[in-house]
Order: sequence, then structure tokens, then C-alpha cells
Amino acid sequence: MLSFATVAYAVAAFLPLFLRPAATSGAPATAWVLWMSASGTAPNGASYAGTQFPDSVYESRDGCYRAAKNLAGPTGPTLLRREDQNVWIVLHPSGPDAGVTNRYECWPDTVDPRGPKGK
Repeated sequence: MLSFATVAYAVAAFLPLFLRPAATSGAPATAWVLWMSASGTAPNGASYAGTQFPDSVYESRDGCYRAAKNLAGPTGPTLLRREDQNVWIVLHPSGPDAGVTNRYECWPDTVDPRGPKGK
């Protein structure tokens, strides 16, 4: 009868022959981060300083873009403006959020739109 250690050693030795890693392109996967901020003063006196913060992470740029567009909402009481490929601006000219501007940005996880950190 074989000991447990002998069986474990044999399994560890032969397991790599049966389990092959999935083929990959060799390129590292890039996650996309949805950043949000709000600035301005609402009619109720709530003030927003425009501080950016990461909201959520997506596997693809398209996933992040869809989320940003959904958060920005349909046009109507708000004005949606796409500033560039990665940035959506939502202006609230009326309603409870009048005077507040929301900003939604999608960037690769290697980019921090807040800029470099100070030492």
C-alpha cells in the first residue's frame, strides 16, 4: 500500500501533464475604470467640489462606456455632452440638481485622471 505522501507526490508530478494552461495572447488584460465627479451648487445648497473618485471597474472599454452612458441618462431635463472619447459631461439646467455638473470618465486601470501623486 502506498503512503499518502507518495500518492500526493505522484499526483503533483503528473498533474501538469494533464492540465494545460489556456492559450492567451500574451498581452496583459486591461481593466477599465469608471471615474465620477460632481461640481457646482444645487438649489438646496448642497455644494460639490468636483473631486474625482473611482466608481466601478469593467473588463472592457465598451462595458465602461455603456455604464457611463447609462449613468449620464437620457437627454431631457439634463444636457449630455461628450467632451472627448473618454469623458461625458452632464449639465443640469433645471430641477433639483440645477447648477450641478456631473462628469463620468472611462480610463484604463493604468491611468489616474487625478494626475500624479505628491510626495
